[in-house]
Amino acid sequence: MQKKLYKLLEFNKQFVQDEQYEPMITDGHPNEGLLILSCMDARLVELAHRSLGLKNGDVKFLKNAGAQIQSDDDSIMGSILVGTYALGCEEVVIMGHTDCGFGKLKPEVMFDAMKEKGITDELIQSLDYDFDNMFTGFSVTEDNVRKNVEKVRNHPLFNKEIPVHGVIIDSKTGEVTLIDDGYKQ
Repeated sequence: MQKKLYKLLEFNKQFVQDEQYEPMITDGHPNEGLLILSCMDARLVELAHRSLGLKNGDVKFLKNAGAQIQSDDDSIMGSILVGTYALGCEEVVIMGHTDCGFGKLKPEVMFDAMKEKGITDELIQSLDYDFDNMFTGFSVTEDNVRKNVEKVRNHPLFNKEIPVHGVIIDSKTGEVTLIDDGYKQ
C-alpha cells in the first residue's frame, strides 16, 4: 500500500519542476477582501471556490468541522480577527452546507471511535475539555450559520463596520443561498 503523504510529495516534485505554481503566485492579502469560514467537508475543496468564481489568492479560507466558532478565544475567531485587522479582509462570510456530517455528531459517537483506537475512558474523563461543545453537532444548518454569524458580529474585538454574511452551499450542486445579509445590519 502506497503511503498517502509519499504520493502527495511525489506529485509535488513534478508540480514544482513543471512550474505549475506560476499562475497561482499572489501576495498574502485576499484580492477580493473576503474571509470565508466553511466546513472542512471534502466535497467543498473545489466546489466552494468554483461555484463562487474564486481563484487562488482571492480569499482567506478558514475551515473546520461544521464551520464552527467554539468560543471567543478559539483559533478560528483569532484567525478572523487577524484577517480583518492585519490581512485586508473587508467582509466575512460564514458558509454552512447541506448534508453536513458534523450536524449529526454526538460526543458518544466520538468516544466510541476513540475507544476503538485504544483511547481509554479514564483518559477521556481525566481531561478538562468541553466535549459537549467540541463534539455536539446541530440539527438545522441555517440555525448554525446564524449562530456563528452572531458570534462574529458580537465579539467584543470585532470591527462592527465589517459586514458579516451567512450562506449555505448545496454540497452537491454548489448553489449558494443567502441566509443573513451583512449589508442590512
